[in-house]
Amino acid sequence: MELGFLEIILIMIVGLVVIGPERMPEVARSIIYWWGRMKRMVTDTRAELEKEIGADDIRRQLKNEAIMKQLGESKEAIEAALNETTDNIQRFKHIGEQKPRQMASPDDEEIIRQKKIALKEAAEAAEAAEDKTDQEQSPETQTPELDDSDPSKTAKHKPDESDT
Repeated sequence: MELGFLEIILIMIVGLVVIGPERMPEVARSIIYWWGRMKRMVTDTRAELEKEIGADDIRRQLKNEAIMKQLGESKEAIEAALNETTDNIQRFKHIGEQKPRQMASPDDEEIIRQKKIALKEAAEAAEAAEDKTDQEQSPETQTPELDDSDPSKTAKHKPDESDT
């Protein structure tokens, strides 16, 4: 419930006429006191209800689902670009078998450069979304850190320059 300035002035004038000027400060203090208690009671009840139903967990779960959806979309974009690149490689191999190899035109080089940039951006976005999801997990659900010094215990394969 919101009261505007004019409503407050009207209430004060009516209160002054009905209650009288000598009792008005005492009544105003009582009203303010009880209004504050009601607000605190409503705030405490809301906090307790949210705690009971786990509103924070629900919000966190919804946020994680949105991040996972973004991650899935990024994965699909990366896979589509990879499939397209693989198809182009196969097509170029087939063309190379049929006639002598020719130099790529500047347009072809620009297309290849743009696809490389798109792949890199999609991979970075997927990695950022995964890092953000890992950071938001609660301590009970976080996986323990793995020792990078032992290759048999590492969870992820880190590509080096020989993999490309």
